[in-house]
Amino acid sequence: MNGRVFLYQAIVGDPPRLNRFREMQRRDRGWWPLAVAAWRSLRRRPGRRIRAAIRRPCQRLKAHAFVITLPETTGPGLEIKGVRHRGIWIRIRQALAWIRGRLGQAPSVRRVEADGLALTKPTSGFLRVSLDVEAMVLPQPLRVRLHRGALKALRP
Repeated sequence: MNGRVFLYQAIVGDPPRLNRFREMQRRDRGWWPLAVAAWRSLRRRPGRRIRAAIRRPCQRLKAHAFVITLPETTGPGLEIKGVRHRGIWIRIRQALAWIRGRLGQAPSVRRVEADGLALTKPTSGFLRVSLDVEAMVLPQPLRVRLHRGALKALRP
């Protein structure tokens, strides 16, 4: 993504805000900071939608957040999930589906497989991103490309 390597998953949109609170929870502060942050996130009006220009298959997609997962070793391409928010209850169901690893079956989620995409948001020059749970803000457009065999990894 824009020259940065990620090994498993990239999340674009507002969900990376919750990473800071999840780290607080992991440092023995309990679930309270994460619960408060999640409640604030649910109450916040979703911002403008992020636009994705997907290559092969060529299509356009608008969503409030994108979850981009690398394929298994034999997978056809990046798994791109566009998450659209339509009310607080659907957002809660999406969050629970995400926790259980079933975001693709959640309501208002579009799933596409492709080898690359470009992401833009009309309101600002930057997007919130989480690359393998490391939160950052990157300038637009975000270009994601799959480079098969680019990294060598040791298997246990």
